[in-house]
Amino acid sequence: MKREEAERLWQDDRNWRYSRLIYFCPEDPRVVVPKNNPLFGWTCNFAHKAALFVIFLFFAIAVLPTFFLILAGITALSILIGGLSFSVLAVIALARAFASRGLE
Repeated sequence: MKREEAERLWQDDRNWRYSRLIYFCPEDPRVVVPKNNPLFGWTCNFAHKAALFVIFLFFAIAVLPTFFLILAGITALSILIGGLSFSVLAVIALARAFASRGLE
């Protein structure tokens, strides 16, 4: 699918639910798309088969490292915040990669 076609689908109000908070477009091959206001980040295309897996994956990447630090007995707040910050940055990088995937 060309970028122009994906952009047309993204701009179509019929592909957005709940006041343009949820994107649901089976024709769009992207799993992650920019939100209605791109300054606010990305959202999943909930019509895509891999959407729930991607949400779970992003959640796991963001939370599990901090959980394992706590299990290992590391409770220093600065280390936990650093670990969580690194994990969130990894999720943002993955979202950027997914957002442009599937377009020519």
